[in-house]
Amino acid sequence: MATRFWVEGGEHADATFTALAAGKEERHGPFATYEEARAVWQARTMATIDNALARFKVVVGEGPTHVPAAAGPKTWWVEGSEYADATFTTLVAGRPIERHGPHATYEAAKKDWQARTMATVDNALIRFRIVEG
Repeated sequence: MATRFWVEGGEHADATFTALAAGKEERHGPFATYEEARAVWQARTMATIDNALARFKVVVGEGPTHVPAAAGPKTWWVEGSEYADATFTTLVAGRPIERHGPHATYEAAKKDWQARTMATVDNALIRFRIVEG
């Protein structure tokens, strides 16, 4: 049987991120490759960037029973760039997404993210985020 990937998440009930808010859950897929699922994950994450309670993840499996897609040791990356406007959907022409890492721990990625965020604090159109992968 072929591996299938899904993107799951949505708006959570509170900042513990243990339960989704009623009616706010989302499930996208199935996708044949991790890359396809990751592209949808990234789009949903960026579309909800201003909602601090929104979280999404890529999962692998069939039907309602699934496991997180990451197999083996986890790594974290810091990704970001400058956007054309405050919708954060279109990059400034000629600016690619910067990708920094991999970091062996989330804490190391967070330190990198904090440094990059503070270095660009005066430009409201630059956004960085921590991604697993």
